[in-house]
Amino acid sequence: MMIELPEHKQILSVIGFTNSIVSSPTHLLHTLRKNLGTIPLQILDAAYIAGKQHVLFATINALNAFQQGNNLSAHIEVEILLYISAQRQISKAVELIGVKQQTRHVAVIFLTSNREEAERKEVKLQQSISGQRDDSIINLNENKRPPLMKAFNISPLQLQATAKQGLEALEALIIEKSAMLAVSR
Repeated sequence: MMIELPEHKQILSVIGFTNSIVSSPTHLLHTLRKNLGTIPLQILDAAYIAGKQHVLFATINALNAFQQGNNLSAHIEVEILLYISAQRQISKAVELIGVKQQTRHVAVIFLTSNREEAERKEVKLQQSISGQRDDSIINLNENKRPPLMKAFNISPLQLQATAKQGLEALEALIIEKSAMLAVSR
């Protein structure tokens, strides 16, 4: 799925793959960067993505941090990782939501300057990664609830305390934790 970010003159692409086999996350990332070029690119375990809004808000916050000079890292793709994971340390972010050998549902996030470039990169991406494309694995669902609550340290009481219900409450709390990185500098 492609999302226009007109304020930043960027296109955000969020793509999911199921039944992926990742023998080495480092090798996969290297291969993708080699095949897709020098665009900002991140690979994540899709089990820890709480939907399109989670990725969108994290990416906007990362881009804003760079624009305002408040970034924690030197690279936008790492900043996006930090915001999606709601972590200040890269190693903790990778440990929490990074792709591992046992990861079977991979989310690939990248930025381009226009829709045509994004479409070309998506084709190259599909040729570079194992598994079947399935963008629906990005979506929040009941199966993701327990691992997300654990990963983002969200209690049932916190879920009950929000104005939203069910999965919407979980998504809102995760987005809020992510946004707190910008405030807690």
